[in-house]
Amino acid sequence: MDVSLLPSLAASGPGSPLDLQPSEEPAVLGLVSLSGEGRGKSSLQSATPLGLMSYLYARNAPLEGYIQQFLYTFRYFCTPQELLQFLMDKFTNAAAAGGGPDVSGDRAKVYHRSLDVLQTWLTDCRLVDFSRKSSLLMTLKNFLTNEVSPVDSRGERLLTTLQSSPRKRWSQGCGSPISMQEEDDALSVHTLCRKSYIEDSGRKATQTKDQAYSIAAALPRPCYTSLMDDISSARLRSEERHPFSQSEHSAQHTAQQLTLLQQ
Repeated sequence: MDVSLLPSLAASGPGSPLDLQPSEEPAVLGLVSLSGEGRGKSSLQSATPLGLMSYLYARNAPLEGYIQQFLYTFRYFCTPQELLQFLMDKFTNAAAAGGGPDVSGDRAKVYHRSLDVLQTWLTDCRLVDFSRKSSLLMTLKNFLTNEVSPVDSRGERLLTTLQSSPRKRWSQGCGSPISMQEEDDALSVHTLCRKSYIEDSGRKATQTKDQAYSIAAALPRPCYTSLMDDISSARLRSEERHPFSQSEHSAQHTAQQLTLLQQ
C-alpha cells in the first residue's frame, strides 16, 4: 500500500469501513524524501505508536525488513494486546467490504497484509507473546475461529500454527517468509538464533566478574551464520581487543547513546 494512505488507515476505527484517502499527517507519520539514488522515495523518520503499526502495511515494509524489526521492538511503545487489536480491526474492516479473500483494491492489501503480519508474529514470537493459557492466545484463537476461518482458508493454517508445539512448528517452517526450508532438514532463523543465544549464554557464564566489559562479548553472535561468519568474526575480534570503558566517554554521552539504543 502506498505510504500516503497510511494516515487514513491509522485513523480508521474498529467497526468502521475503510476509507483510504491520500493524505500527509506528519504528526502520525514523519516521512522524509530521499535524494540521490533514492530520489523519489521516502524514509520513515518518526511516528506515533499508531503510525508505526500502520507502517506495517506499507508497500516496501517487507523488503525493508520493517516487519521483523517492528516485531522485535514494538513492546517499547505498545502492548501485544494493542498490536493484536489493531491487526484484528484492520482485517475486520477490510473483510467487511465483502468478497473475503477476493476483496479487491487497497482493501485487499490491508486484508492480506494483516494475515501476513499475524503469520510472521506467530512464527517468530509465539514463545514470547502467546504463552499457553494466556488471554492473548485465547483472543487470537477466537478471532481466527470466528472471523478468519469462515472467509479464508489461511485461518485454519494459522490455527494449526498456533496449536502446534514450537519444536514441530520450527521444523516445518509454517510457510513463513523468513523461514529456511530444506527437503529433510529445515532450520528457521529462530532456531539458529536460539542456538546461538544458548551457546553465548554458556560462554558468558564462564567469564570472571573482574574481566573488562566488551560490547562484542555481551551481544549474541549473528544468527545468519552462513551469510555473516566472515564479516562478523573479523569485527568481533577487532572489538574485543578494545573493551568498552565508561572513562572513555562522558556520562552525558553514554546516556545519550543508551537512549538511542533503546529507541
